Amino acid sequence: MRTTLLVLLLAFTNSVIAKNKAIYGEFNVFHTETSQDISIRKNAKATALVVNKFSIEKITDNLFAMNTKTLGQRAPLCEGNPWKDEIALGSCSSFLISKDTIVTAGHCVQNAQWDCNQKSFIFNVESKFFTSTKKQYFRKSDVYTCSKILAHEIDADSGIDLAVIKLDREVEGVTPLKLSRTGDEKLGTSITMIGNPLGLSSMTSENGRIRAFEENFYVADLDSFAGNSGAPVFKNDSNDVIGVLVRGEEDFEYNEETDCFEQVKCLEGECRGEDIVKASSVLKLIEKI
Repeated sequence: MRTTLLVLLLAFTNSVIAKNKAIYGEFNVFHTETSQDISIRKNAKATALVVNKFSIEKITDNLFAMNTKTLGQRAPLCEGNPWKDEIALGSCSSFLISKDTIVTAGHCVQNAQWDCNQKSFIFNVESKFFTSTKKQYFRKSDVYTCSKILAHEIDADSGIDLAVIKLDREVEGVTPLKLSRTGDEKLGTSITMIGNPLGLSSMTSENGRIRAFEENFYVADLDSFAGNSGAPVFKNDSNDVIGVLVRGEEDFEYNEETDCFEQVKCLEGECRGEDIVKASSVLKLIEKI
């Protein structure tokens, strides 16, 4: 069942629904800060890790902290998993579309003020800033909270799974991402995603491609995981966001012999694919606000 591993991996979050993902072909995910592409690093500045607000501790007026825990400590992952010792703090991904407004997947936050009150968003979550200490520290200028859910839609029939959220204040020193209005993507279009797989630091998934179209979303071969939900997806030749990653193939399979979870790997064109809600659907939702 899909939720089995998610419960183990994300028991520390308030995620409502598991939307798992997988690896297609070669492993094409890397730490965003290592990218040689200036546009990728710039776009990543407008992405934020979604975390439980009450897991953040105020140290001083300008400094916050979260308890350190690795992905391997959260679930029995098999040896050889490249992220087993990586620090995992969050539940979903998100991105800035105006100075004080973000977009994420609808299942990452319930359409209720009480759940909004439990969500925080941390920018500049890069592995190079993490340490081997018991706590990870963040500047106040990188930590924001949910003020209000401006729009929310989850529809199994249409495939839409979105939330538009107003933050407690404007984000400092970050240029919001632009939603594409062209809608000219074609089969085989090369795509890139920036997000937080399994609640980890910022990661970039490259060499993805669109393999099918639905009215409100694309289906793609794209390396992604639970935690990438809410991440922005770009065409490789543009900085505009063409869609939001919301769901996909299962992440892991349980190996009974070794009593651990192995990553699911699919050849290109195999498995169900990853669903990316179109930017046009995001724009339509925003128009209702």
